[in-house]
Amino acid sequence: MTKRKLPRSTVHLLLNGTSTTVGSEFAHLNLGAYLREQRRLTGTKLVCSEGDCGACTVLIANAHSKEKIPFKAINSCIFPVTSADGCSVITVEGLSQVATSKSLTEVQKKLVESTGTQCGYCTPGFVMTLTGYLQEPESQKSCSLQEALVGNLCRCTGYLPIIEGAKKIDPKKNPNLRQFFFNPQQLKLLKLATQDPLEIENSNFHYFAPKTVASIKNKITQKTTLVSGNTDLGVLVNKDKLEITRAISLNQLTSAKKISKKPNSITIGHGVTITEFESIIKKQIPELFQFLKRFASPQIKNSATVIGNIANASPIGDLPPALLALDASLTFRNLKTNKARKLQLSAFFIGYKKTALKPFEMIESIEIPIAKNSIFRIFKASQRRDLDISTVSAALLYKKKTLRFAMGGVREKPIRLLKTELLLNQLDIPKMTEPEISRSCQVLLSEITPLSDLRGGAEYRKTVATNWFKSFLHELATLARGHQQ
Repeated sequence: MTKRKLPRSTVHLLLNGTSTTVGSEFAHLNLGAYLREQRRLTGTKLVCSEGDCGACTVLIANAHSKEKIPFKAINSCIFPVTSADGCSVITVEGLSQVATSKSLTEVQKKLVESTGTQCGYCTPGFVMTLTGYLQEPESQKSCSLQEALVGNLCRCTGYLPIIEGAKKIDPKKNPNLRQFFFNPQQLKLLKLATQDPLEIENSNFHYFAPKTVASIKNKITQKTTLVSGNTDLGVLVNKDKLEITRAISLNQLTSAKKISKKPNSITIGHGVTITEFESIIKKQIPELFQFLKRFASPQIKNSATVIGNIANASPIGDLPPALLALDASLTFRNLKTNKARKLQLSAFFIGYKKTALKPFEMIESIEIPIAKNSIFRIFKASQRRDLDISTVSAALLYKKKTLRFAMGGVREKPIRLLKTELLLNQLDIPKMTEPEISRSCQVLLSEITPLSDLRGGAEYRKTVATNWFKSFLHELATLARGHQQ
């Protein structure tokens, strides 16, 4: 008989290589606040509390993960202490343990030599991001130096001294983080300490991280908040717009990291992060892979999940238009009955921040068709190129003489433009005449009702939408002429 795993009541982690436990008194804090207020590790700075500036960056590796690159940069200001369970956490203070000379690592020395600091407030965040980025060749293959630093903001230097200093860093002199903070012995002890489910409770807070769906049945209530990446919820909590008193983490469920590749589709579980998603779709859906380079920062992508971006149901979320155009579908799991059901993503969004999710349900997975032999384009307009949510976005896919067209930022929810699709699919799209294009633009405009806000005006959004639409149609026409020649 298999021994039943009993919940434990303390978070277990390695903090700068030292075994650490956190009880119910501080488990409700975000990691940044815990590090500063309880451990006096004040090199980690809390500034924006939104995951934007990167001053709170620390490195974290999960003992139960199978990723090739163990340590990832994350924003500790929106990362719960409870999510650090089973992890090795490194702060800027921890780097002194692996410094080569004068208590400075290679990264720190090169930033000093290039005068890459002024007030110094953002410097620890830059140091941690660069240390993580340069730890292994795989890190540098996935993105450029500039892309790696997108999530770190500096008001003083103009970035040039930081970039120039970073270019002079010899990666071979970067400390071996595995050796000091994630060696086989540490990894084994951490796995052993966190093999049982975690349940923490005090008078104001209840947190449960189960290993199986069956164990959730008697724990979940109408007031329970399901958490995973926490990048959106963390901001709301920090800004006093949300109070979470009961939470169930879905990260330890076996379905969390599910990845299934078929010839014509990819299915991923609810715990797959944006960073992990990038590596999955790099070859299968290259247009979406390139688009994700403009999706938030590496720190956010290392925590945020694909399913979380969908469940948030923001009308200006980045992923929904692309996934709508790909005709993705969702699988739900009822946490009370364990029953599953499927639904097309196009039927999931039913209003502003409202979805077809039923009580006690979670989104278990998403199936994304691979658009073979198609032309797929994603557009995004935002006030900044990087690290900014969409003002308006669109995704168009043309395959076998049919077109799918989805948009965000033009209604109260992400939408498929079904009337526009219906009209175009009755026409020979690559050979459309200017009157036909003009008529289809009018139908497009009848389907969208954008608002004017701080990000952009309604007329701006309409103009951008029609320009993208026309651009895509002209691209199809150009490609058709090329095939004929």
